[in-house]
Amino acid sequence: MMLLLLLLMMMMMMMMMCICHQLGSLKKLTQLDLFENKFDKLPDNIGDLSSLTDLLVSRNQLETLPQSIGIYLLIAAFGHNEPA
Repeated sequence: MMLLLLLLMMMMMMMMMCICHQLGSLKKLTQLDLFENKFDKLPDNIGDLSSLTDLLVSRNQLETLPQSIGIYLLIAAFGHNEPA
């Protein structure tokens, strides 16, 4: 049972790494909802989302955001962040 749980956790981590790597290529993305995912960090390439206007990060564990994110989204995201 523990081995199965460990394998599932590893698969989820690998999927997240793949998603994070490809995130910056979504140039037409305007909204990104990361609500209640227990993230403590966002990928640096999130600033490459040049069309992003809405970033929802409520109920995560973020303390900082990447500098690449831009001032408008920085203010909006921190306005919605809540520590766990």
